[in-house]
Amino acid sequence: MENPILIILIVVASFAYKIYDNFKKEQEAAKKRLEQLKKQQQMSSYPDAPKPAPVKSKPVNRKINPPLPEIPKKTYEHVQEQRPEVVSEVENFQRMKEEQRRRALLDQQKKEMKPVLEKIEDQFTPQQFDLRKAIIQQAILERPYKD
Repeated sequence: MENPILIILIVVASFAYKIYDNFKKEQEAAKKRLEQLKKQQQMSSYPDAPKPAPVKSKPVNRKINPPLPEIPKKTYEHVQEQRPEVVSEVENFQRMKEEQRRRALLDQQKKEMKPVLEKIEDQFTPQQFDLRKAIIQQAILERPYKD
C-alpha cells in the first residue's frame, strides 16, 4: 500500500468495471423490451383481431348560396387623363420640399461652423520666428541624457 498509483489504478479499474456491468444489464433489458414489442405487433397483425365498427354519420345539410350578382366595373378614364398633371405637380412639390430641407440643413451647418472657424483662427495667430529661441530649444533637445 505504499504505492499510491497502484491504489488509484485499482479504484479506476473497479469503477470502469461497474460502468461496463451496468451497460450490459441495460442492453439485456432493451433486448427484452424489443422482443415484447415484436410479439405485440405480431398479435395485432393477425386477421382474427376484431375491427372497430364503422361509425355512421348523418349527412350534413349544406346551404347553397345563390350566385352573387355581377357588379358593373366603373371606369376611371377622367382620373387617368388628369394623372400625368397630378404626378408632375406632386414631383415638383417633393423637389421643392427636398430643396428646402437641404437649404435649412446647410444654413444650420454654416451657423455651427462659424464659431469653430473663429476659434481656430484665434488659436493660430502668426508669430514671428525667433532664431535665438529656436537655437536654445534645439540645444535642450540634443543634450545628453543623464541617468
